[in-house]
Formats: sequence, structure tokens, C-alpha cells
Amino acid sequence: MIVWPGGSGPRQSLLLMKAPAILACMIATLPLLAQNVSAEAAPLELFLGSWSGSGQLFGAEARFEMKWEKALDNQFVRLTFKNSFKDSGGRERTLKAQAFYKSMGEGRYRGTWFDSRGMVLPLESTLEDSVLTTLWGSAESENGRTVYRIHADDTIEVDDYIKKDGEWQKFGHAVYHRIDGD
Repeated sequence: MIVWPGGSGPRQSLLLMKAPAILACMIATLPLLAQNVSAEAAPLELFLGSWSGSGQLFGAEARFEMKWEKALDNQFVRLTFKNSFKDSGGRERTLKAQAFYKSMGEGRYRGTWFDSRGMVLPLESTLEDSVLTTLWGSAESENGRTVYRIHADDTIEVDDYIKKDGEWQKFGHAVYHRIDGD
């Protein structure tokens, strides 16, 4: 028998009768709460791992590598990136970069891109379904957009654009295949 502080009147009996139903409702909502918590972290989880790709960059055949991983006690997702292509003079060109993405909630991310040209560019990203769209740069540097589309066959299709004279011009396209699932 349970003895309630202050007695065992009708109020306490009613509460005791409803306790199993209240407890069942609380337990039933736990997966929903966990889903909401992981929904914020999980979207970029699709991208985590190492990827290798090929495609076009400035009209030339190119090779691409990227690795998405959690960083700094899981506060950020880091993208390590590299592309290589031959320019019109036949010289091998390579760009290396790292970017850090921080979730701002509701499928929005902010970050910073650092590359081997010495550029530091702000990033603003949105994730809808399986498409991550990142706007990068500023009026003082360069304005670009990168669209990452993750597909069910474990590939990522990436399109890159630069804004010139107020118009988006595509300068890159690649298809990546997962190397591993780090």
C-alpha cells in the first residue's frame, strides 16, 4: 500500500489510478524526443565519411576528394576537400580546403571555408531532404553556391556555381562515391 504525504483521500486515489496511463504516455514520447534531438545532428550524418569523385571543373576533367567528419567534440562537422585538374596550359592545378559547419537549427548551418589560395570565406547552408545548398563568399571576395545531392545509391552529386554580373554560372560538376563510412 502506498501512503501519500498528507493522507490518502480521493484525490490521491485518483492520481494513483491514473499513474500507469501517465507513465505510459511519458514513455511513448521518449522516442519522439530523441528523434527531435538527433534530427538536428543527424542530417549531416549522411555525408560523414570519405568520398572520391570525378567530373568537370572549368571545362576540364577533374578529380575530387572529400571527407566529412565530426570535429571539436562534435560541435562542428569538418569538410576536408581537394580537387585536381589540368588548366588550359596543361599545368596540373590542385586546390585544398577545409570547412567547418555549425548547426544553427532547423536545417540551417553556418561555417567558414579555408583554402590553399589563402581564401577565407563565410558559409551559409540549408539542408532540405537530401540536398545541402551552401552559399559561400561575399561581395568583397567572390560569391558562389555549391549544391550537394546525396543519392540512395551512396553517391553525392555536386554542382558549383560562381556569381558573375548578377548571374549564377556553373563551373563544376562531380559525382562522388563513398570510399568508407568513417
